[in-house]
Amino acid sequence: MERRRILLDTDIGPDCDDAAALALCILYARETGSELLGVMHCTSSPWGVGAIRSILRWYGAEQTPVGTLKDPGFLTGPAYEKYNRPLAEEMPAEARQAPDCTRLYREILAAQPDHSVEIIGVGPLRNLANLLSSEADSVSPLSGWGLIAKKVARLTLMAGNFAPDCTGPEWNVEMDLTSARLILETWPGEINLLGWEAGADVIALREPHALSPENPVAQAYRLYAGGAGRNSWDLCTVQWAMHPDCPFYDPSAPGLVTLDAQGVSRWRPMPGGRHRFLSLAAAPEEIAADMEKTLAAFDLKKAARAGN
Repeated sequence: MERRRILLDTDIGPDCDDAAALALCILYARETGSELLGVMHCTSSPWGVGAIRSILRWYGAEQTPVGTLKDPGFLTGPAYEKYNRPLAEEMPAEARQAPDCTRLYREILAAQPDHSVEIIGVGPLRNLANLLSSEADSVSPLSGWGLIAKKVARLTLMAGNFAPDCTGPEWNVEMDLTSARLILETWPGEINLLGWEAGADVIALREPHALSPENPVAQAYRLYAGGAGRNSWDLCTVQWAMHPDCPFYDPSAPGLVTLDAQGVSRWRPMPGGRHRFLSLAAAPEEIAADMEKTLAAFDLKKAARAGN
């Protein structure tokens, strides 16, 4: 069986679940024999790249390419730096730099077999919108739309809210409604969405837990959540994307997701539709325990190797 090829797009910083989602993506890729082709940072924060590389280093994935958004002023400032800045400041200055995401996306996609890449997005959708809108260049004669249509097999997003009583926009959508609408309306392939309501009750990494105190994921949760654990929107998204047959989730029938004028998600079943949303099919506590078991197993092995 041909190995799967994964790209992760994260806003690491505004919430700590991105840190654990990145760690799970690395570990699940190894577990499933997949290749993590790259990690893209989708805000303008100067600390996101360093935080990503801190986690990649802990999990032995330092060679993974990292890109960052070059648009200025998007989700920057102290409110979004509770943990990514401390993690980044532990890294050398050069490790905090990265190339433009749009260029790196195009380079990576152009080099892959057709219909072989799966993208997981766990932040606002600006990077993906920039890729979709990109023009032919020296990397590829294809536009962004054409490159996606040729190379990408599936897009999985943490986006939207599909609870029947939802009256407001989900955060990733709200932060860049223009990009979210562009992706949902024009992305040339399958999109699976895990909404706010699906991950809200899955609380992971309450202290005490089995992660090493030096693990940057443990540091992120401690700095952001103060030991109380955190909702697992991004972790759930990665878990299903990396294990689409996982019994913890129930995909809807095919249909269409649209956004109203305020960004509220609207779902309409449609035979042959390109969109599906995910619902929980297991107890939130069971799902959180499974994620924590995967994260803890790595730290236990790392500590055992260090002791020998």
